[in-house]
Amino acid sequence: MHRLVKNALGLRKNRVFARAESGALIIFKLYILMAMASIFEAIRTNAQTTKASYVVADVISRELGTITPKFMNSMKQTARYMTPAALGTSISITMVVPTGKPDKAYNTAWSEGPLALF
Repeated sequence: MHRLVKNALGLRKNRVFARAESGALIIFKLYILMAMASIFEAIRTNAQTTKASYVVADVISRELGTITPKFMNSMKQTARYMTPAALGTSISITMVVPTGKPDKAYNTAWSEGPLALF
């Protein structure tokens, strides 16, 4: 490897500290690497969960028929498949139904299918 590349990567410094008995810098670099990996994984999980929520919401909003328990279970399975940390994930749907009364135009119904937590 070229000397400039070795200096840029810090390989010479790492060799010196690898031979030293203390090894504090190597431990510090390992901690930094583990922290970066944890932060990256948290951001990736958050992004995948958000995408799964968008997919489920989009499919439900396009549904023209009645939402049945079978449909709810399929949405839960879709969310479970798309979510990396599926444990503790739940789905709740708010349905707004017109009443036909002028004083209260809509009723709100909460619908959670069986096995809401999976």
